[in-house]
Amino acid sequence: RHNFKVDLIFLDHYKNAYLPDLQFLEESGLIQKDTIICADNVIYPGAPQYLEYVRNHPNYIGTFYEGNLEYCDDEFPRKDGIEISVRV
Repeated sequence: RHNFKVDLIFLDHYKNAYLPDLQFLEESGLIQKDTIICADNVIYPGAPQYLEYVRNHPNYIGTFYEGNLEYCDDEFPRKDGIEISVRV
């Protein structure tokens, strides 16, 4: 355990690792009250287990911000977004 907390966490790596990495940070004591967690690309390619966890956990409040995938070769923009959660 540490004597400090992380103020802001930005998740933008392997999407299947979002949830285990968040839980590791929780267990290490780095996430405390008022820590902000930003998780990018939660719709595409997606992080459904992460979303399920933070949206249903009583210690987090969050907001989803919809957008379009920034790098996409498709004719039509692909919907995506970022989930911003705060530890309460």
